[in-house]
Amino acid sequence: MNNHHAAFWSASPSPQENRYSSPISLSSLLLLWSPTPLIGGCHYVMLVGELLCEGQVLSVCVSGESWRGGQWLARIRLAVREGVVPDVHLVPVGISYDCVPNTSTPVGLLSTLRCVFSLLCGNRQRSSVRIHFAQPFSLKEMCDTGKCRVDGGRPLQDLLLPTILHNRSDAIFGQRTMSWILPPRYLPELCQSERDLSIALTLHLTYSTMSCMAVMSTSLVSCLLLHKHRKGVCLSVLCRDVAWLLEEILFRNRDVGFGGSLVGVVYHSLTLLTPHLTLAAHPKDRSDPLIAPHPSLSATLSLSRHSQILTHTFIHEAVGACAVSAMLCEVAGCGGSSRIRGEMEFDVALCQDELTERALQLTHLLPPGYIPPCQSSHGFALDAVDTLVRCGILVMEEVKSASHTNVPSDTPICDFWRKGALTWSASDDHSDCEEGEARSFKLSQPSQCPELLFFLCSLMAGYLRALCWATKGLDLLDTPLPEAVCLGQIHSHLCYTAQRDRGHYESCSEEVARVTVRTLTDLGVLVEDQQRGCVFLGVSPLFQQTDNRQKLHSFVSQFLYD
Repeated sequence: MNNHHAAFWSASPSPQENRYSSPISLSSLLLLWSPTPLIGGCHYVMLVGELLCEGQVLSVCVSGESWRGGQWLARIRLAVREGVVPDVHLVPVGISYDCVPNTSTPVGLLSTLRCVFSLLCGNRQRSSVRIHFAQPFSLKEMCDTGKCRVDGGRPLQDLLLPTILHNRSDAIFGQRTMSWILPPRYLPELCQSERDLSIALTLHLTYSTMSCMAVMSTSLVSCLLLHKHRKGVCLSVLCRDVAWLLEEILFRNRDVGFGGSLVGVVYHSLTLLTPHLTLAAHPKDRSDPLIAPHPSLSATLSLSRHSQILTHTFIHEAVGACAVSAMLCEVAGCGGSSRIRGEMEFDVALCQDELTERALQLTHLLPPGYIPPCQSSHGFALDAVDTLVRCGILVMEEVKSASHTNVPSDTPICDFWRKGALTWSASDDHSDCEEGEARSFKLSQPSQCPELLFFLCSLMAGYLRALCWATKGLDLLDTPLPEAVCLGQIHSHLCYTAQRDRGHYESCSEEVARVTVRTLTDLGVLVEDQQRGCVFLGVSPLFQQTDNRQKLHSFVSQFLYD
């Protein structure tokens, strides 16, 4: 879900077969960036094979929203399988900007070159670009040795609809399939096992490219202003928060694309973000100005694009925090999560099994690129809960058994500004927990801990709010409609709702609208139908019923903290 962070992988001939690879050719770039859908055919496989045999390096943009990257990867996989080229090496490439290039070129290699050229020509905005190359791997080895795991998954609607409509949790355990990454209508000659393998490779590369992207200074500042200090903050507090968040990012072995003194980093970020901010003198200390995000649509969308990489960095904590928020709302009997801050009592025991189930439900809703490859959704949900324990947001309820070592409930574990407050050990040892013994947790009581919980919940709020708004607007759609028209109408509805509410514009970007439509389609809310060579989307009969739409809205909104 990153517009301004281009995710690329490059395919090049194996060095054992071709020691003198030529640079990226214009022909390969034009071929792989074709704006029109390319239906499968042997001539495309041969063309890809010829380019690779010539030593060309092919660059392809992979995205959690589009199937084209998976389509081209499948062609390269076919070229290797059919012996057109012996092997290729795939290199995940992450490109990060601290200022989005103002160009009509698709964000990626060409826009990077344009940005660098503008810097050399003395662009007044001294922005920077960070390009990261992840560990390359052999496509043949990855496929032949089983390193790329392909699990038999199930459609999202099979995983979640029993819970949404009938409050049954027995169906949520399993993997979500994403067959839309390589639909059957493209490359129909592929058998199902090869299709599943190509999809798994695409998900692997999507995650790898997102993980190797550097966090830029503008991303840090944008995230704090949008998700923690939306009403404004003085400069001194912002600097303190940047230092804290930077430390937490580094503890997670995430690279950053900047250096220098703290004051210099913050000043540089504010300079680049100035068009999207409101600055004012502090009434008590004019040397410590107040800074707030500008409440306009364009400003919010820009800050949101910058901060999305932080959602990927803290995705375990965000999923776990939303699960905790959902359970606290249910325990308190609140009608909506917006009342948590003022009325929620945090001294509530949360059952580990139920908390993990809530985290698993939300994990199934995540777009591609957030769950590590070869990890099960249930394993991700367990990690999300464990992460909150390790970083001190949750504390385990005391167990009377002498065989357990417990943390006293009065120990102030959650100190929001303490050095390393959010860090955890790399060990996955759960030996202190006897199998079959139920555990429960409580939220830490120090005053800053709830604030941290709400900050983490806010990282997921833009996407979840868009799902809620789109669900409410389903009755306004006169379906079936061509896919592009349906997407446009849902996007317009999101924009209208944001304008009406005078806020939350991060929930109405085109990118969020595309992910929302894809999620609703995978849930079976929108049904695809091929008509006259075009894909049409229509609201399924099941969700033409008001009660079922309300159940879906309640299910999603339980995770939404406002």
